[in-house]
Amino acid sequence: MRACGCFPRTTPRGAVLDGALYEQVPKKAALLTRSYTALPGAASLKAYAPYPGNQGRYGTCTGWSSAYAARTISESVALNRLDRFLTTSSVFSPVFMYKSAFLLFKNNGNPTGHEGAAISWVLDAMKREGAVKMQDFERAADFPRIALAAFAGSPRFPIAGYVALFPARWGRTGGRADRGGEEEHCRREAGYYRHELPGLVFQGARGVAA
Repeated sequence: MRACGCFPRTTPRGAVLDGALYEQVPKKAALLTRSYTALPGAASLKAYAPYPGNQGRYGTCTGWSSAYAARTISESVALNRLDRFLTTSSVFSPVFMYKSAFLLFKNNGNPTGHEGAAISWVLDAMKREGAVKMQDFERAADFPRIALAAFAGSPRFPIAGYVALFPARWGRTGGRADRGGEEEHCRREAGYYRHELPGLVFQGARGVAA
């Protein structure tokens, strides 16, 4: 998952960018040069993706990127589901995944939504607890009103694992991405900022929703 570019800061930053923590993530084996010879010139997962949602004023982007986006896309690929309206109606819950990560790593199942979370926390929770589908009430409810207990009877869809594609690419400056001159340039642009999340990829998903 990768995001970069200068853009307005309108919501809290929710990703904890910790190089040491990221380096603990298992790495995907390097491919040989000949592994790339049969690749197409371009590829896109857009047809498998849900339409963008809104995390509101909460720093829950790790839940949105891992569950709402990546886990939903992986299911769409497995089902060859190309109807984006249908995909958007069957997304995985970002709030469940975010709060499950806090329960697992911080023993706190009711975070405020303004604490940062490492993407590896969320993916570990997805591996151990499984992702669940977003419920109808969740689409309109405010983050604090969505309790983990509301998902008690929901089917679980865990991933088999995940690996890192790239080494960490940030320095440590208060847990934020540090891009040197580019970061400083963005800071000068009236509160605009830049960050880059390294690539993480699922290794199989156990079960898909038909």
